[in-house]
Amino acid sequence: MKQQNKLQKQKQLKKAVIIAGIFLSIICSFSVYGNSVSEPKTEKKAVTSVEEEDEIKTIVETPPSYPGGINALTDFLQKQLKYPPKALKKKIEGTVYVRFIVNRDGDVVEVEVVKGVDEDLDKEAVRVVKMMPKWSPGTQKGVPVRARYALPVKFKLK
Repeated sequence: MKQQNKLQKQKQLKKAVIIAGIFLSIICSFSVYGNSVSEPKTEKKAVTSVEEEDEIKTIVETPPSYPGGINALTDFLQKQLKYPPKALKKKIEGTVYVRFIVNRDGDVVEVEVVKGVDEDLDKEAVRVVKMMPKWSPGTQKGVPVRARYALPVKFKLK
């Protein structure tokens, strides 16, 4: 009986952590992407002999979006995120800031931790972001562009 109650509490805790992280990500997304600008900042990628120079936009007129919107992103994260057992046992919590690029075709690539908390929590956040389906790409003047996106993933115990 105690084991079952403990599992139920862990499931409830997981859902609360994921929901809090998503709301934080929404707030951060609006602060990063909420302002339209006439000339976006860009970051240049290394050029190879085969491919042309490809800019990564940090600010775009229309930011990338998860298919189905915020509610779908929340559902995805709730289903996929698993609190790492070692971090749970050590009672480690915090926010892992992950950034990635949404390509013109919507693929999520170049996933990296910008600010981590713990190796296990960092790995779990990256694992789930890499699993995401294609996004709607960001656009500039109506044209899809490669855009950088930041997503905070909050891990919190109660």
